[in-house]
Amino acid sequence: MLADFEYVTGLLGDCRKAGWLPLDFIGEEVGREFIIEKLDEADPESQAQRVVDYVAAADKRYDPLSLWNFQDSYVEMLVEKIGLRNLFAPVCEQYHVALGNARGFSSINMRVELLLRLARWQAEGKRCAVLYCGDHDVAGRRISTSLRSNRDALVYALKLNYPDTRNFDLDDVDIVRFGLNADFIRKHGLLWTDNLVTGSGKDLGDPEHRSHWDHDVQAYIKEFGRKKVEGDALVTRPQAGRALCEAAILRYVDPNGIVKFERAVRRERKQMRAALDRLLGR
Repeated sequence: MLADFEYVTGLLGDCRKAGWLPLDFIGEEVGREFIIEKLDEADPESQAQRVVDYVAAADKRYDPLSLWNFQDSYVEMLVEKIGLRNLFAPVCEQYHVALGNARGFSSINMRVELLLRLARWQAEGKRCAVLYCGDHDVAGRRISTSLRSNRDALVYALKLNYPDTRNFDLDDVDIVRFGLNADFIRKHGLLWTDNLVTGSGKDLGDPEHRSHWDHDVQAYIKEFGRKKVEGDALVTRPQAGRALCEAAILRYVDPNGIVKFERAVRRERKQMRAALDRLLGR
């Protein structure tokens, strides 16, 4: 039996093929994108004007400082679906939070990159945190509980390959699931899917499923029944979803540190503007 999510995905594909939805209604996966040559489409005069406009505003795009130098903490965020990444991206950009789509259990490379950043900021005395938002189902809960163990399995190799991380302590890193949780689902009226179908297309709610009688599966069914809510359901409540994301981040961000950061950035940009004007005048 196909999951409802897979059914909807197929339905959207049919609608795009029939012309009922724009062909670009759904974004392409990064791994499937073509790498092609990039040409300047503007005529010489327009291109020259673009360069002048860029230089005129270059100081406003100058970002030499990290917000986290002005905070006691350092925060990253992982989500389970691309829809959640797109939903949370504006909030994470506002607070300079690194945001990644783990697509379930994240890859080794992705975990190593995250650990290296955590080790760097921990060495500078920051309280590090990884925030996670995913599906409300058995797999989503498993991912939540395995976030620490999956990364802990790499710490030994990390320290062998990167000696600068030898003092890194994952136990001092907060790993927090902030959604998708049942109270939020009920409050905002998100729709439940009446099955526990996994990515393999098999239903954990079926007694014939080999994992049906696992302790965590039975505990989930006892508490919530044979139903789930995909993380992408948050996209239907964008304001509430972004508020949920922001609240999780603000547990670790000091507003006074933001003020100090913005003041320091303005000083740096002013100096960059002066240097740019001097060089252009020369």
